[in-house]
Amino acid sequence: MSFIAGAFLVGLPLAAAPILIHLLNRRRRNVVRWGAMRFLVEATTRRRRMWRIDDLLLMLLRVLAVAAFVFALAQPLVSFGLLSSRGARDVIIVLDASMSAARVGDDGSVFDRELDAARELIGRLGEGDTVRVLLASGAPQWLTPVAVPVNEDSMRELAARLETVKPTAASADMLRCVQEAMEAESSSRTTTRVVVVVTDGRAWGWRTEAAEGWKRIRQIAEESTQPTTVNVVDVGATDGAAAANLSVESVVASRTLAARDQPVVLTATVRNRGAAAADGCLVAWFEGDMPLGVGSLSRLAPGQSTTVSIEHVFATEGAREVSCRLEREDELPMDNAGRVVVEVVGEAPVLVVTSGGDSVQLDDDTAYALAALGCDSTGQPRSAQVVFRPHVVRVEALASERLSDYYCLILANVPTPSEASAAALTQYVQEGGGLWIALGDCADAATFNARCFIRGAGLSPLAIGDAAGDAEDWDRGLSILPPAANHRATALMGDTERLDIDRVRVRRRWPLMRTEGDKGVSVLLAVDGGLPLAVENRLGRGRVIVQGLPLGARWSNLPACHVFVAMLHEWLWYLCEAATPERNLHPGDTAVARFPAGRAVDEATVTTPDGQTLPAQAMAADGATRVAFADTLTPGGYRIAVTFEDGTAASVPFVVMRDAEESDLEPLGPERTQLLAEVSGLRFEADGLAEAQSANQAPQTQPIWWHLLVGLLGVMAAELVLAWRATAGRMVTSPGVSMKAR
Repeated sequence: MSFIAGAFLVGLPLAAAPILIHLLNRRRRNVVRWGAMRFLVEATTRRRRMWRIDDLLLMLLRVLAVAAFVFALAQPLVSFGLLSSRGARDVIIVLDASMSAARVGDDGSVFDRELDAARELIGRLGEGDTVRVLLASGAPQWLTPVAVPVNEDSMRELAARLETVKPTAASADMLRCVQEAMEAESSSRTTTRVVVVVTDGRAWGWRTEAAEGWKRIRQIAEESTQPTTVNVVDVGATDGAAAANLSVESVVASRTLAARDQPVVLTATVRNRGAAAADGCLVAWFEGDMPLGVGSLSRLAPGQSTTVSIEHVFATEGAREVSCRLEREDELPMDNAGRVVVEVVGEAPVLVVTSGGDSVQLDDDTAYALAALGCDSTGQPRSAQVVFRPHVVRVEALASERLSDYYCLILANVPTPSEASAAALTQYVQEGGGLWIALGDCADAATFNARCFIRGAGLSPLAIGDAAGDAEDWDRGLSILPPAANHRATALMGDTERLDIDRVRVRRRWPLMRTEGDKGVSVLLAVDGGLPLAVENRLGRGRVIVQGLPLGARWSNLPACHVFVAMLHEWLWYLCEAATPERNLHPGDTAVARFPAGRAVDEATVTTPDGQTLPAQAMAADGATRVAFADTLTPGGYRIAVTFEDGTAASVPFVVMRDAEESDLEPLGPERTQLLAEVSGLRFEADGLAEAQSANQAPQTQPIWWHLLVGLLGVMAAELVLAWRATAGRMVTSPGVSMKAR
């Protein structure tokens, strides 16, 4: 036996007080022998013996009352066996609801087996136990946030909740989920905790390489005030690797911001995640529910991947969701489809800042840019197919422009902006704008570095040195190296069979100075020797491109080459993408939809991948109505919808991309399970409720102070009854004596 507040035991000697009082009362009597009473003594001897027994019982009851009160204050703890066959258990079931649990076999899905195992565990719980369920998906999610006492009504409600649970397209972080379960607040009436992880036994998500994290699990168990056991019930241990599983790893668009009536290439990457070769199948493409076309997939060996593409022209503006689906069935149907959202616009406003006069001259840098965009010298489009709508202003008027009206800004060979203008440009980029700085003979290295580089904290990721080369030496110049195809802004430019970037000669340029600390700078274009010619900078949500030569023909022959038109369009598309809200998200990213201001919103809702419709909050911000939704941990399709007070409605789709590795159905295996058991103390048991026995584990105890208080009330009641009985017995009455004269 142990005590929580053992200091109160110093009051235990007070239990002797009733004994002392009893003895003192006996010594207080002064016996006087009186001859006339001699014959009455014999008559009362038997009654006095009964009174003595009552006095002793009263004394014992009072001793017990004082002792029980002192022990209750000390809060004793006793082992289970002293009160019952076992103590009450706090059982937490961690249910693996990741995508791999949706695997289908001959006997149904693995997740159905998980549910059966969970129901069996719950059915074995008894009175006094508590239970709760934690879903292991994109993030730990409590199905029952508080410990539920085991009784008929609560178990019926829990069973109904389990019926609604389905596997998601997310990956489960098992380490995080186990830690969440172990750190959950315990019920004060339970004495042991049993965490039962019911899983499909796939290796992905267990993070066996995170040894320090799993050691923390063992540490939490050892430091817990109640004995804690973590058992793992693997319902998929006998399944092995998948024989057949084709997975759509990703779906991407050649650009996520596209023009109406212009083609966009959509590409799906498909991989064989199974252990055997997979026959080819058809790949169906859809825009919403409308079929777009069908592609074909060839036979794939285990681990082999391929791509399937389709070219599509969007006829209407707005956010368009495109999906592809494999026309076949395999063991994991949830990874047979993928989707992407493309923002389609009719036009994209661009602000072109020039240092020229009121009219654009033919030899100005701006003139070449306008011509490449399909516009005349005033910026007006020459055809309806022109998407980029430039607005040309002089650099002196830049401060008066509302930059948020434009998707992108081009500083075409202008003097370095003032400090105030540079600060405004920085804020514009951080909020999602695109900025293209084309340096020319109007630039000054010292001023540019002081206002735009600011030691790496400004608009430019690199400082510039003094201009190098001779603009008049037409016979000499540096070649531009064809860029790699791994960047969306330059993927098309590197194709020397279709474009002529290898013919470009740079006669003069502003050197972009690299240092040891800027190895992470993204270089878009480089000249002979790998010297940077154009670099990219990410600021907040926006993007900046700084190039060391102007857009005109004074320093290079770039405007005379076909690649100039491609470069101008590709870089503008890339910069403008940042100005539109991101529709293709990673788990945990916030989905943001913006609707035109001036219309009162009556209701805003979000539809989640599992079909739930949740309320959302619409707020006025930046001249528009903004609806944000942050709970995007589950991959799949989301849709933010608003209903305006005039009865009209609008909606925007979003896609949260899943982890492609969740399609890997490799089992956990004996080596990994042994590693987890050794490092973290996890027990891979067939019986999920089995409790660990450890030699150095503290005895399993529970408090009994409330038992003592109940007993104290009983003792006090018995003492009152006995005292009343003894008092009543001693009050002997006799008939009155009358005197009569003879």
